[in-house]
Amino acid sequence: MATRQTHMRKMFVNADGTTSRSADKGWSAMRIELFNAAKDDKGNFVVAETLDFEKAKLVDAMVDAAAGYGLSQKLGDSVSGIVTQAEKEGFIPDSVTGYASKIKAILMEGWEDICNGFWTEEKEAGEGGGGSVTIIMQAVVAAFSKAGLDMTDTKLVALREKLGTKEGREAFMKRPDVKAEVAAIKLERATAAAKAAADAAAKAADVGGASDLGDML
Repeated sequence: MATRQTHMRKMFVNADGTTSRSADKGWSAMRIELFNAAKDDKGNFVVAETLDFEKAKLVDAMVDAAAGYGLSQKLGDSVSGIVTQAEKEGFIPDSVTGYASKIKAILMEGWEDICNGFWTEEKEAGEGGGGSVTIIMQAVVAAFSKAGLDMTDTKLVALREKLGTKEGREAFMKRPDVKAEVAAIKLERATAAAKAAADAAAKAADVGGASDLGDML
């Protein structure tokens, strides 16, 4: 069996000079490291050349185009392998709509996170995390409330900053109280989605029934 050959590594250069897989606020360039054909004696990749693609050189039209492509890629990545993911979660596809409801939920959660300023790493939801960062934030706030703690504006800002990192999200999701709130919020959303789907189906059936009655005259 052939092994996958890795030829390069992509990252973003942040405003403070650090690098990360995702683009932080104020990122200055996308960096691509090109590897030599062979690794070193410790099995590490050897960088043959480093290329920096500076954001400042992009005209506005290209910034818009890149943002559109990035959004398309991000949401598309979130539902790749949907069949395997659904099976792990015990989701049973509908006989008519298939995986549509599951895909819609994932896409809308991803869009909600992006609108709220959260950009998660690829497949993070499938690694035992809470999935939607917005839901985790809501869960922490709910857990605070049930514990009789006051979620001040300062604490909310600190919470958003911690949830902006994978390590922060994982730390909160290790707490049983937060995990319980995440499950409750997901159940509430799933129940609302199921009701909306049932109402839509009933409405469609009513319309069809009226049409059939008219055809009988």
